[in-house]
Amino acid sequence: MVVILLASAGVDPETADALTELAIGAVATRGHVSIVGKEEFQAQLGHSEARSAECVSSTACLGRVGVHLGVDEIIAGTIARRGDRWIFNINRIDMRSGNVAGRVFREVPGDVGALADAVQAAIPELYAQVAEAAQLLVSTNVDGAEVVVDGVLIGVYRGEAVELADVAPGRHELVVTAAGYFDWTRVVNVAPGATMQIEASLEVPEDPGESGGISPLVWIGFGTAAVAGGMAIYFGVSSQEEPEAGITQAEAEAFLDTKNTEATIANVSMVVAGAGLVLAIIGLLLSDFGGDEGGVTAAATPLEGGALLSLRGSLP
Repeated sequence: MVVILLASAGVDPETADALTELAIGAVATRGHVSIVGKEEFQAQLGHSEARSAECVSSTACLGRVGVHLGVDEIIAGTIARRGDRWIFNINRIDMRSGNVAGRVFREVPGDVGALADAVQAAIPELYAQVAEAAQLLVSTNVDGAEVVVDGVLIGVYRGEAVELADVAPGRHELVVTAAGYFDWTRVVNVAPGATMQIEASLEVPEDPGESGGISPLVWIGFGTAAVAGGMAIYFGVSSQEEPEAGITQAEAEAFLDTKNTEATIANVSMVVAGAGLVLAIIGLLLSDFGGDEGGVTAAATPLEGGALLSLRGSLP
């Protein structure tokens, strides 16, 4: 029999080796059995940790190694760390049938001691009746994206769904990553015997430059200037009209009052139009036109001598 537990994300190899020895001891209590350890297992794979981790997630690879070693069973799994929780997945492969004869998946909170207790308690469960294995098929929209299940890389998307067979029923963490994209992360609950197809849609981070643009102050300022300017022109022209000949004194006085009012409206409209133009200029200074360098600052302050507004800014 082969017993091997390998370290995955967030776990050092020394911890995995210690837990392997603990699992070997738990298996040995079941009766007289000859147990092959990590060294013999990795010798069949060229002593590579990466190849060993890949083989542990493949029933077919474990079967080939088991045949070469001449064993009847292989107990193999991975241990990962996610935040304050440990995650381990252990399978028992029967070499005579080539099937998964037992499997245990656990998420364990706490320290290494809690993890060790959980691993030791999991060994008897490997010999209990196992639920029918499930299957995961993962596709994505990015060629070359890596698919990771429970901290173990299971494949790279190359146009066809990445397949993970013999998945233990229950909850599994699925992560799909690609350079230049946000990670896609989900926790999926796989039913016994099910084939779950998952489409992971990766998204590109928004370009910070795309969030800029022309400030609304530009449109408000120009709109105000246009309306007020039109009013100033209309009432300014109207205020310059001459009275008709032959009108009475009362009519002349009423006419002058009207023209004075129109002149006042024209003057006020000119001031408002000027303020609108100033507001539009401030908006232009505050707008982001996608430049990579430089910065802009603007301020509107009263000046001595009666000036309404002033601008102070620095351009790239």
